[in-house]
Amino acid sequence: MFGITIEFLCLYAKDKNNVLPDNIFVIGDFNNWTMSNSYQMKKDGTTGYWWTELTGLQAGKEYAFQYAVKIGTKLVKI
Repeated sequence: MFGITIEFLCLYAKDKNNVLPDNIFVIGDFNNWTMSNSYQMKKDGTTGYWWTELTGLQAGKEYAFQYAVKIGTKLVKI
């Protein structure tokens, strides 16, 4: 489909003690800044890398987003 694009995001998230987050979500204006399983990043084993694929984005449009990182009950937005 013309004008629609896919974007891949990758994030390294392992702290100095080699602790990995429980979950990481991408939140932004494309999903009303809402955490949902549809925007949950996938973990690449124990490497510390997380990735996701965003689909249905409009080519040439600028999007704002953040990562929501959950470790236990703690949530950090970066």
